Amino acid sequence: MGFLFNPVFSIWLADLWITPFGPYWNNIYWFPPLMVGILVALILAAATPSVTRVDELLKKTGAKM
Repeated sequence: MGFLFNPVFSIWLADLWITPFGPYWNNIYWFPPLMVGILVALILAAATPSVTRVDELLKKTGAKM
């Protein structure tokens, strides 16, 4: 639940804070929240640690498969 709070809250704040521009559809300007959502997703993806592969883990521990 906490993981989804960050992107959703930041997109909602961007919709309130940034001056509306771009495509207008269904009474909403879609460009600012969309760009902030992509930016937040990229930041979260960059901050996520990489996955250690099993063979690398086995080399580090010296175990055999």
